[in-house]
Amino acid sequence: MQAKVYIHENTENVYDLHRNTIESITENTTVKEQVSAFADTLFAAWKARNPVCKAQINNWHPDYISQSLDIIFQATFKLADARLSIAKDCGFLSWEEVEKIGNVPFNLSFEKAVDTLLAGDLDSLKKQIEQQPTLLHSRSSYGHRATLLHYAGSNGVEMWRQKAPYNLPAIVQFLIEAGADKNATMRVYGGEHTTLEMAVSSAHPHAAGIIDRLTEVLMG
Repeated sequence: MQAKVYIHENTENVYDLHRNTIESITENTTVKEQVSAFADTLFAAWKARNPVCKAQINNWHPDYISQSLDIIFQATFKLADARLSIAKDCGFLSWEEVEKIGNVPFNLSFEKAVDTLLAGDLDSLKKQIEQQPTLLHSRSSYGHRATLLHYAGSNGVEMWRQKAPYNLPAIVQFLIEAGADKNATMRVYGGEHTTLEMAVSSAHPHAAGIIDRLTEVLMG
């Protein structure tokens, strides 16, 4: 059976590393609880010399950007470093910003809609939007404050969600026609960026072979 979603190996590995935390989210889970659990898992992976820890550390920790696994494993890496890596992966400027969020709970309906979108399940996404139209304009509880549409950019959102369904152009077309704002921005990479800007600079839609059609829909 042909795959419905393009998923890079790093994305898959990071998801597997944090699977228990990701899949145990409930309506009572707070942002700080989940992000703290991510950081604990990443730190444990570094201490165990699990190579999967590299992706989040050398993509997000300012001291280890693009550094090799050897350098990362030789470093004096502390829980505070794991927390900074995870905070930035989740769109926060710092761990202090996570602390300020404190006990803010997740919007579970929004989280489920994101997962439906990234699974390429357009029919189920349509039902979710029909039942709760406010999802079109809701924003993530993570620091980047992404909308549903931003997740179609496969960039700047949490690493384990940077996936590209092969039917993503059709999903994006539906979201825009339903009322999603394609000009809305999310906070990432030191600025505010649209879904189009995220998509064209992401490797994932290019690797999936859908970037031309996706760009066309977002520019339409």
